[in-house]
Amino acid sequence: MSAAEKYLHRKLHEETLFDDDDLYPSAKRAFSRARGDEIKLNRWCESWLNTDQWIKLKASLRAARKRLNDYFDDNGPPVTITISRDAWKILSALSNRNKLTLSEFIIKRHEKSWLNPSVSKSAKEN
Repeated sequence: MSAAEKYLHRKLHEETLFDDDDLYPSAKRAFSRARGDEIKLNRWCESWLNTDQWIKLKASLRAARKRLNDYFDDNGPPVTITISRDAWKILSALSNRNKLTLSEFIIKRHEKSWLNPSVSKSAKEN
C-alpha cells in the first residue's frame, strides 16, 4: 500500500476527512475501487478532495519521504514495528517532551545499556 493510500485509508476509517457524514459510504466505495491503481487513486483524489485536503495529503507524503530519507543509513532503510497503542502513547509523549523522534528517544534512552558489555550478546542482536 502506498503512503497516499495509507493516509487516505486512515482518514476514511477515522471518518475525519469530510465534514458531511453522508459522503463516507460513497467515498469509501469509490476509494476501494481506486486502491492499488495510481491513476484511479489520483482521479479519486481529484473527485473527492478539496484544496485543503490535497495540501494535507501532499504534506503527509513529503513527511513520509523525509522520514525515509532521514533514517536511511549504512544499516539500510528503517524498520517498521508494531506496538500497542498504550506503548505508542507513552513513547510519543516522552519523545515529544524531549523534542525527539521516537527513534531518537529510544536510542538516547537505551543506547548506553545496549552497548554495556554486561548485556548479553543475544540481547544486543534482538
